[in-house]
Amino acid sequence: MVNHHNRERIMAQVYSMTGFGKHEVEDGNIQLTVEIKTVNHRFKDVRFKMSSLFAPIELELRNIINDNFKRGSFDVFINFKRVDSTTRFDDIDESKVAAFIEKVKNITTAQGLDIGVRPTEFLRSEFLKDQNEEFSEKLWDLAREAFPKALESLKESRAGEGQKLVEVLQDHRKEYESYFAKIEEMADTFQDAVKERLQKRFEEFQTAMPVDEPRFVQEIIFYLEKMDIHEEINRIKVHLNN
Repeated sequence: MVNHHNRERIMAQVYSMTGFGKHEVEDGNIQLTVEIKTVNHRFKDVRFKMSSLFAPIELELRNIINDNFKRGSFDVFINFKRVDSTTRFDDIDESKVAAFIEKVKNITTAQGLDIGVRPTEFLRSEFLKDQNEEFSEKLWDLAREAFPKALESLKESRAGEGQKLVEVLQDHRKEYESYFAKIEEMADTFQDAVKERLQKRFEEFQTAMPVDEPRFVQEIIFYLEKMDIHEEINRIKVHLNN
């Protein structure tokens, strides 16, 4: 009844809109990580969450996503750190931190506020030393290397989630086909069974009260025509075979 080969071939191409991809690269003392999370979205929505150091290549990375995906909501995270723990905080600009703390003190004193500053705040890009062009280009090269591989990881994740959806849909379809086969077997005898029940009820009522038999027969014919399910069965067959 159903072309299972074509059905399985088509359904095997399903990709979920939900997925996660990650890739890390290292060069010398720098480790860079790209993480990409996606969920379902009617259109394409891409959000980058990264240091301003990567702003010059954002459009380039965005175009790579556009070339590989048509829809979805994308959250892209790009982070880097020094691998050597002894130099991990060498990029923090002490003068910028001191100026920030002094400014906070002045504001809190003037406004009578008690605001604390978390040390992790100073890991943000605005508190880092101004990097030379060579360092920035090194980060860009690492991002260019890691980004496509993170996308490949994302595709694999979405394919895995899609395969799970395929299996669920196939299970639902098998169950539906099982019920449909039973209904199809009953289709030819269904009207006869209904007609027999109606005739039996007619005979019971006829003994109790006068009945306009021609009108009753006409109503039975009209009722049975409405209960003919062969057209619906043929329509369902077309859907199942496409």
